[in-house]
Amino acid sequence: MSISTLRAQTSTASPVVTLKRTHCLGSCPVYELSVFADGTVQWNGKQFVCTVGSASATLSKLQVDDLIRTLATSKFSTFQNSYKSQINPDGTVTSITDQPTTFLTFTYEGMTKTVEDYAFGPGELHRLELLVDRITNSHRWRHDEDDVLTLESIEPSYRFITAEDLKNYLIVAGDIHSQTKPGFTPLMQAAGQGAVQTLANEIKSGVDVNGKDETGWTALMMAAVAGQPDTLALLLKNGAQVGSSDKNGDTALIGFAANPYLYWKPQVQSAVVQQLLAAGADINQANQQGETALMWAAKSGSSEVVQLLLKAGADSKRRDKSGHDPAYHVQQWLSMRPNDTRRLRYQQTLTLLQQAAR
Repeated sequence: MSISTLRAQTSTASPVVTLKRTHCLGSCPVYELSVFADGTVQWNGKQFVCTVGSASATLSKLQVDDLIRTLATSKFSTFQNSYKSQINPDGTVTSITDQPTTFLTFTYEGMTKTVEDYAFGPGELHRLELLVDRITNSHRWRHDEDDVLTLESIEPSYRFITAEDLKNYLIVAGDIHSQTKPGFTPLMQAAGQGAVQTLANEIKSGVDVNGKDETGWTALMMAAVAGQPDTLALLLKNGAQVGSSDKNGDTALIGFAANPYLYWKPQVQSAVVQQLLAAGADINQANQQGETALMWAAKSGSSEVVQLLLKAGADSKRRDKSGHDPAYHVQQWLSMRPNDTRRLRYQQTLTLLQQAAR
């Protein structure tokens, strides 16, 4: 049966492809995508996504045909029905916990198969799952491209925020992992993953190292925000522009400084700061809100980064458009979280800023 015949005979009441992603221990996006033979895409967002509830879109005939053809000619029909654990050569079983589960369902030639992918699924299965996300552009419903994080925003590590913002590390990491964002290239993904050889191959192929995705992110920004000194160095060596900014005016240095999860990697922090500054990054360059890297490092409680930036000449007295200096946001954080386990880091950060401002 040809693909065109399949589409003609398939009822639009039943999807030909369904992708469902479930909860994990953290903030994994929870949603379901259904693709119908007539090109209709139905979205149902559950949790940790921008669009909670229903939404829809339409794919072209070519896109639906490509998706069906890829699944039909893949090894999907030979996959196990479920991947929950792994049997090792010695007979022992390896299992993990707290992961999300992905269900991929495909209807073809009157047969329907669903594969449950919790862990240890084959690489081709993962690629097929991502293909559904990419063709349907699920990114538009998962992340909010219009929302912007500011120093006045709720701290990202306390509440999941869907803002497609360079200063929102969880969202950046999600894009690096999935590469489903429109315009997000393999070069950017390799940079953010620290995949030096893949990055080198991409550069050798002639890809523009300064290319931007739809929100203005570059590969250099991904390497910096994710704390990947090796790919950062390779990009800089090949002409990556350190002063480039995205649609919000954020630079690689600002995005890196805003990452609150690198505090346990002081050597990485030092390497990234030194690389960016040596390449000519303006330490006091501000975004559209008047926010600098020092302000965001302070907001994130990154005392090590604050110390490095101050030593390099960052202005501790500079104020953002709201009229606040870096120390203000640390004081606000401390006043609102009297029992937080990270208070020591924030107190150390405040001391550094107060000493520099004298």
